[in-house]
Amino acid sequence: MKKKISLALVCVFLLSLIISPYGRLAAGSPTDHLFNYTITATGTENVCTYPDQNFSWTVTGTGTESWMMECGLLDNQEVDVSGVMENKTFYLYPPAGITIRLWDYTVNYSENGGKDNGTYLDTENNRLVIKVYTGGGYSGSTPYGGAYRATYRIYGIDQQQITTVLLGEWSISVYGYKEYRQFYFTAPPYSIITSWSYTVDYSLYGGSDGGSYIDYRKDSHKLVIRAYTGGSGTWSKLNGLYYATYRIYGIRLQQTSTVTATDSGSGSVNALEGIKDMGAFDAYPSPLHGGVITDVTYTIVDDNPYVDTWIANGHVYARTSYSEEIIQPWSATETGSGSVNSDEGNKYIATSTLVAPNGDTSWSVSNDNPLHVNTWMDGNKLYASVINTPPNKPADLQPSGRITETEATLSAYVADDDGDDINVFFYNNADDSLIDNVWVKNQSTAEVTWSGLTRGMNYSFYAVAHDGNEWSEKSDIQTFVVTLSAVIDIDPDTLNLRSKGKWITCYIELPESYSVGNIDIGTVRLIIGGNEVSTEPQPFDICDHDKDGIPDLMVKFSRQAVQALLEAGVNEVKVVGEVAGIPFEGSDIIKVI
Repeated sequence: MKKKISLALVCVFLLSLIISPYGRLAAGSPTDHLFNYTITATGTENVCTYPDQNFSWTVTGTGTESWMMECGLLDNQEVDVSGVMENKTFYLYPPAGITIRLWDYTVNYSENGGKDNGTYLDTENNRLVIKVYTGGGYSGSTPYGGAYRATYRIYGIDQQQITTVLLGEWSISVYGYKEYRQFYFTAPPYSIITSWSYTVDYSLYGGSDGGSYIDYRKDSHKLVIRAYTGGSGTWSKLNGLYYATYRIYGIRLQQTSTVTATDSGSGSVNALEGIKDMGAFDAYPSPLHGGVITDVTYTIVDDNPYVDTWIANGHVYARTSYSEEIIQPWSATETGSGSVNSDEGNKYIATSTLVAPNGDTSWSVSNDNPLHVNTWMDGNKLYASVINTPPNKPADLQPSGRITETEATLSAYVADDDGDDINVFFYNNADDSLIDNVWVKNQSTAEVTWSGLTRGMNYSFYAVAHDGNEWSEKSDIQTFVVTLSAVIDIDPDTLNLRSKGKWITCYIELPESYSVGNIDIGTVRLIIGGNEVSTEPQPFDICDHDKDGIPDLMVKFSRQAVQALLEAGVNEVKVVGEVAGIPFEGSDIIKVI
């Protein structure tokens, strides 16, 4: 049976499209479905990137330290003597490998003439010969002692460091008669005299060196040049002449050495940053010998060949031009709007202008109305079509129950989620034959007329909706019966609820072709607001109550039962029953006080 119904529906629908004035063309207005779309294009692009270049740097500061060598040695010996006019001798030797070059002393305490007594440097034996005098004397024949206490110091040079240079050359010329003349050659600053020599350039009458020597005392270090003029003591004095060149050798104590210091750090730079200040550095050399640092220069090295580093104003600066070209994903979107209806099928909407930089592009699309619109890309072209949903199941079918006319208006409420116009088909449930169909707008009530109905017959029907594309679910079956229209007269017309009467009388008049004598009294009921009161089996009578020449059936209802259902005011009451198996109905108005 189900298969039969489906085939019937299809056949009827196709026939309606051909011959019915309510066919698809008659509807004329498929719903336009609006939508916004977003096209996404994807691909790749070559991108020039500027990655951070990490690097470590080292700044080296190089300078010259000028410093005075303090002869490489400081050693001392404290001499403490006491006695009565005594001379005493002590020796102060340097450590092994050291040559004594200078000496000095400090008197710590002296009493009664105690003093240094000619201390000298014994260069041949590399020792300081300390000679002291105790002081003291006699008071009468009684001696009294003296005391002397002093600290002697020697300064020397490590033999491995000695480099003898010519410190100076001095020509001496003296003239006179057997005279000694004394001159001094003081060592240049930061120099120490180690030896000397001379050349006699000219000598007359015994002129010669008179015992020149080096004064090794630190505070007065110098070459003491003693020259003798010569001369002859004949009956007359003859002056002598001495002329010589002295050469002084020694060690320059003003030393220089190269000193360095480093500072290091790390960081990163990329080409977009340009010149980048990496911060201050501290690579100023410290003196190794307590001297003065001069002529400091700085150099910098780093461990990244793609980074240039340099220094300026005490800061490290860096830059790089390094870049990389890489292939990376690319995407872009464009938006727009469109519309499509079911008549348009697969509709062209737009062409995307998006193209990946590298050319190989894929396009995809989404829309904000996915319930009703399907969108897709064919290459870079956008198409759309309607996603059809069938109409909702027809509802609220009418009429139901009883009708009195042999022509019925069938109705059903229909709706379509797509908003489409709807073609509504009404079918006779008895044989699935089409009663009629009609196009209506969405969310409205469709109505058709079913003619040629027979009184006393029960009828059932259903409805199916079609939106031009798909069928709805079949509606529930609705049933009604076509009844005879009876004339009803309730007596009394006005009821007083305080009345204590027993009966309410009802007169029933049927159409001429029907006899009230055939009414089944047991089927007669009075209906008020859905509540029923059955007729009393007795009394009843056939009469002509309204004197119109047509017989009436008089029946009685319990007054108390009816009054219990009535409300004050005007009430419509319905009376139903059957005559010879055919239902009838009619109504009257009762006023209640």
